[in-house]
Amino acid sequence: MRKFARLALVGLSAAVAANAVAAEPAGRSPAASLSFIAGPINAEDLLLVPGTRWVLASGAPKGGGLHLIHADRKEWQSVFPQEPAGSKWDKQAFGSCPGPLDRSKFVAHGISLRQAGDKTFNLYVVTHGARESIEVFGVDAAPAVPVLSWKGCVLMPAGLAANSVTSFADGTILATVLIHPDKSWSDMLGGKPSGGVYEWRPGTPAFRLLAGSELAGNNGIEAGLDGKSFYVAASGSQTIVQFSRTNPVKVEKTARLKGYAPDNVHWDVAGRRLITAGMLDDEPACGGPPVAVKGGRADFSCPRGYAVDAVDPATMAVTSLARGTANPLLSRYATALVLDKEIWLGPSSGDRVGIHRDR
Repeated sequence: MRKFARLALVGLSAAVAANAVAAEPAGRSPAASLSFIAGPINAEDLLLVPGTRWVLASGAPKGGGLHLIHADRKEWQSVFPQEPAGSKWDKQAFGSCPGPLDRSKFVAHGISLRQAGDKTFNLYVVTHGARESIEVFGVDAAPAVPVLSWKGCVLMPAGLAANSVTSFADGTILATVLIHPDKSWSDMLGGKPSGGVYEWRPGTPAFRLLAGSELAGNNGIEAGLDGKSFYVAASGSQTIVQFSRTNPVKVEKTARLKGYAPDNVHWDVAGRRLITAGMLDDEPACGGPPVAVKGGRADFSCPRGYAVDAVDPATMAVTSLARGTANPLLSRYATALVLDKEIWLGPSSGDRVGIHRDR
């Protein structure tokens, strides 16, 4: 039986009551406000299931996996393939996958959707915990609530953890690695190449590094609509970079962002612009940009404001969609989804999804 939770009924009544007070000052201008859908843990990535009002969200706690959130009712549920484990395993496409996923250890990170049929999609999920892999699910969007079924996986190379994922119509999967084992957060924050893009093609045994794709913090990734290019958010250099699939050694175009490190990047619902988001560098209460390094990692513990931008793929011109000041109830902004007059904000840590509205 599916279990739903409303904003005010998630076992966090005290926190939700505080949200109502804290939400109003969150906008950087008086014309904006920030509210919350409390409950989903670490909803690091957000995607609208096309043709529905359901938003898919990743979830990082072990066993959390994936969430579905209704865009209008603001109800949510944790989901996993409703079919018995392995019952729809596509062994022809994913024969090298060692077997069905262990839900109890399932940690979902970046996600990506691709149309497979009239109302069906393939969902690609960066996975940790159970194994370092890209897990592939079928999504049937015909029922009132979309139904997921596990189809297979592609393991990441030994010692590597993926961050974000995308795919092409021919079945090719691309995944980013933020920081290679021989690199550090200091390298990334200093603008030095630290990660890369890895490619898997159907019929091949494993992912391979695309030479020339190494950037300062390969983070979000999105396939070009023409199937000939792909886009990567480079957190360390604060850019969105366009690569050619046939010659990734040569950068085709670059969009330069201001004041924040981009995290995820996705097409908007209309498929016209790329949407990216991240935490603001200039947060006076935090002492400036998050460049302090503790134990080899950047210190993001101080709450920061958010930035959401749109990038024109033809010109790489950047348009600001939203800015917001720090709010102690939500930080670590990783993704943005523009829905009607709302901008949904997914964090890499925390127990809620933010919703930015212009008054």
